[in-house]
Amino acid sequence: MNDELAKTLAELVAVAARGRVEAAQLEADTALLTTGVALDSVEVLELVVSIEERLGVELTQDDLAPAHWASFAALLRLVQGRLAR
Repeated sequence: MNDELAKTLAELVAVAARGRVEAAQLEADTALLTTGVALDSVEVLELVVSIEERLGVELTQDDLAPAHWASFAALLRLVQGRLAR
């Protein structure tokens, strides 16, 4: 796992969550859509835009599947996979 990427992604999640979670609090198993961070649909879209702009990753419609957003680790794997392309 790329520590710098994880740190940047955690910061983006924290901003999208509007203060409900600090970047340093995000663990691999932290839920993003349900309990835990509980991002709503608008926050997910804002996070998608932030990821695309800050990390230069293009996310597709398929990338919005809930499984990719179930936890911080799942989202990190998705972004890592897109960066590897």
